Amino acid sequence: MERKRLLGSVTRSELRGGSAASPAARRWLHLSSFAMETIGAVIFYWQGLPMYRQVLADPTAYASRETPRIWWLLGIALIQVGYWIRYRTAPVLPQVSNTALRHIVLFLGQMVFTLPTAVFSFVFISRKLSPEVPVIGYVLTVAGLFSMFLYMRELQWLGNSLALREKEPGKSSS
Repeated sequence: MERKRLLGSVTRSELRGGSAASPAARRWLHLSSFAMETIGAVIFYWQGLPMYRQVLADPTAYASRETPRIWWLLGIALIQVGYWIRYRTAPVLPQVSNTALRHIVLFLGQMVFTLPTAVFSFVFISRKLSPEVPVIGYVLTVAGLFSMFLYMRELQWLGNSLALREKEPGKSSS
């Protein structure tokens, strides 16, 4: 009951721009929103990568394939809601400072966007699917690409924030 009340009060006060919530509550809210975004990204890769491989091998396969629109909508919603909650609430910076972890997170942020880049190139630049894709398919594609861009930005923010507590090279810790 306490956890449910805490989330409700954090959401109401934080979304209005207030800073009445404790850092622990804000950290919990940020971790929850980051988990939402990560689940949404996993859904995109789980549903999108096999479909992309199949359509790349045979563009006519798109017309015969039942597109998993409910999964795309779920992924888009999870990423969008999680990102904008985090963006609006200005989360507490991580307490960890680690150069190796920072670089791994920044690398993952760049790698996460490789599939959306490939999809954009295939759908909009090469235009091999023009006759097969309905308008709603293009709308979902753009919304999905934008959602993955937001997730990439989240990983960049997280990676960059891991360096904020590091000391500068050559400086002593006195």
